[in-house]
Amino acid sequence: MNKKKIGNALRDFWKTSIKGMIFVVFGLYLTRFNVGMGRYETNILFGTTAYLFLARSGLLMVKYLQNSDEKTSLHTFIMSIIMYAIGFTVTLINMAVFNLDILILIPLIVIGGLWIGLSLFASKKDKSEIVIKILMCLSFSLGLIYGASLNLVIFPIYVLLFFFTFFFLQLSREYIKDVRYLEGIVKEKKHRIKKLRKRIKNLRKRIGSKKYQAPTKYKIKKNLKKRSVNIPLTNAQSKDLLKKSMFSQIIAIALAGGIHLTLVLTVLFKGIAYPRAFLFFMIIIYIPLLGSACLLTQGSISNSKIPKKAGLLVSFGMLAMLMAILLSV
Repeated sequence: MNKKKIGNALRDFWKTSIKGMIFVVFGLYLTRFNVGMGRYETNILFGTTAYLFLARSGLLMVKYLQNSDEKTSLHTFIMSIIMYAIGFTVTLINMAVFNLDILILIPLIVIGGLWIGLSLFASKKDKSEIVIKILMCLSFSLGLIYGASLNLVIFPIYVLLFFFTFFFLQLSREYIKDVRYLEGIVKEKKHRIKKLRKRIKNLRKRIGSKKYQAPTKYKIKKNLKKRSVNIPLTNAQSKDLLKKSMFSQIIAIALAGGIHLTLVLTVLFKGIAYPRAFLFFMIIIYIPLLGSACLLTQGSISNSKIPKKAGLLVSFGMLAMLMAILLSV
């Protein structure tokens, strides 16, 4: 692995961990009315620290699945367990020192069960590709559930709806990233084929010896065909990934509608002070962003082009949802 790939992997690693910590803060913010300010601030400190290790544990499990055939995979798996144990210990310290409810351990046990259960499922059922995406999305979006449970173990259902919304938004982005990666491979292959053509042409010009028989046009075409045989398959895979991305975007839009409906109709959610502000933010910003992303993704499927702006619109949609939480709670 070269330095650039290592740098990109570390960048993604830390980005997802920091995202998870931010989502812990938002989870705590959603349930802040159930605790005092001192407890709220303490949970921010201990909760973000603990989830940094829990998120890294999930990401190491992703790395383990990606490199399961290598000798270092067992080392990665053990490191994932160690990171989870550190996160678990930090939560235990928080629980013991500040007399938190023992039920706070339930989300931790669920997170650990998901890490191990999904990795075992992937190894036995040969479903590592989809499981890796799920683990990547859960590694940061579960921070919302973890943060909310620190203040209130039996948290309101709208917290769960927010969690699923962010999960499907991130899943949509992961599919778009895969499309870009696949199309990048295609471009690289086409570039290599072009260079090969030039080299063969120059070689045929230089060779003047009768003893050497230059490759015929038939042989050149045959070699090029061998090198480009995967290009149509990659295009088909890209379309399939884009369809899954668009489906995830549609679910995220539907969940936003479900969140607002829940806020308006249910009297249990006293923490939501301004449900109308949430609706306004959804109609003016969130739905137009996700709707545009869906249209661009659909256009990319029809035209077999890379959705350059769809991923960016989904990211802005995620940011809009976070802003909606701040304005309405």
